[in-house]
Parts: sequence; structure tokens; C-alpha cells
Amino acid sequence: MTTYDARHIEILKAAAALFARQGFHDSSIRDLAKATGRSLSGLYYYVSGKDELLFQIQHHCYHTLLTRIREVLAHEQNPREKLITFIAHHLTFFRHNMDEMKVLAHEDVTLTGNYAEQILALKREYSKVLIDIMEEYAADAPKNLNRPNPEIAAFALFGMMNWLYTWPKRVRDLPAPELAQAIAQLFLCGFPGCPATSMAALKESLACSPQEFWTESTV
Repeated sequence: MTTYDARHIEILKAAAALFARQGFHDSSIRDLAKATGRSLSGLYYYVSGKDELLFQIQHHCYHTLLTRIREVLAHEQNPREKLITFIAHHLTFFRHNMDEMKVLAHEDVTLTGNYAEQILALKREYSKVLIDIMEEYAADAPKNLNRPNPEIAAFALFGMMNWLYTWPKRVRDLPAPELAQAIAQLFLCGFPGCPATSMAALKESLACSPQEFWTESTV
């Protein structure tokens, strides 16, 4: 890594911390200069403004995730092992980059135009890696099993992982392999003692229908 690269990464880390703490829209370019330890002219040497800085934070995260997961999955053959490896990789990266994880979640639709298109392309590539794993897993399963849509399964799994920064510290700081195994177990097998419920039975068990829920109380 060159000196320029190292300084650039330092700026991205400091900016991510600021955006995570007070939000993109409430962070001024002067706030960013102060947070990154640069003068305004020094900051503008690296980026043209806040939008480019947010773009670079997101681009660096997704590009790093995508590059590394392809490298580690090249050594895995079994779909289950690939899945656990993916989960461990995702959790490990974001556990060490909590500010970036929060920024990606909270500023997901902030960027527009070409910046948004580039980030969306990277997100789709990264998501496709997990979708492909789920397709392999489904193809490897016994033919008599009911198989959920691999794309739905992949995004459901992302939903389990992407709020890691909101978890209690005692849980999110557990060893990554332990977290990955637990999430994979829950995701693939469910919680022990909780058999799958049919949608018909689930609807009957609801306290009230969505329509009743939004009906103004007469009490």
C-alpha cells in the first residue's frame, strides 16, 4: 500500500465514524475536515465533496468484501462449508468495521446517479455470491424437501447478519467461527423444538389481522 493509499484509507475510516455518529446529512464538509485531521484544501485533494466521500466508503467496503470472499471460497467445495465461510467472512469484516456497517445500512439510498449505480452493481455482485451458494445448497439437498427460493433465502440471511452493530457487545464479540456456526445452524435448521408452521396455521394464530391492527380502537 502506498502512502497515498494509507492516508486515503485513514480519511475513509474517520469519515465513516463521523457519518455513523451523526449521519451523512448532518455532517458538514468542515466537520469532515476536522474529523479527518485535514484542512479543507487537504480534504479536497482526496475527494470533491461529501457525496464522493460516502461513495468511496461504500465502494471500498463492497469491493473489499467481494475480493476477499472470492479468494477464500476458492478453497471450499462443500456448499455448507461455503455458507459458513461466507457468514464468518461477512461477520468478521463488519465486526472490525462497525462504523462502516452502520453507514452502509443507514445511508443505503443516499447516493444518486452514477455513484448509486456503481454501488448497486457491487452490491449485486456480492449478493450473487451468496445466492449462488444457496442454489448449490438447494441442488445438493434431498429431492423430496421443500426448497425456498435461493434469492429469498440469501436476503433473509443478510437480514440476520446486517444489524450486527445493534447486538449486545457480549454477543457480537464472540469468536467469529462461533457466531457463524450459530447463525448457520439457526438459518439452516431452525431453533430446536420449533417445527415449521404452515402459513394457514400461522394466520390462525395471529392476534389480529392487519386490517384489524390498523382499525382505530373504539375504547
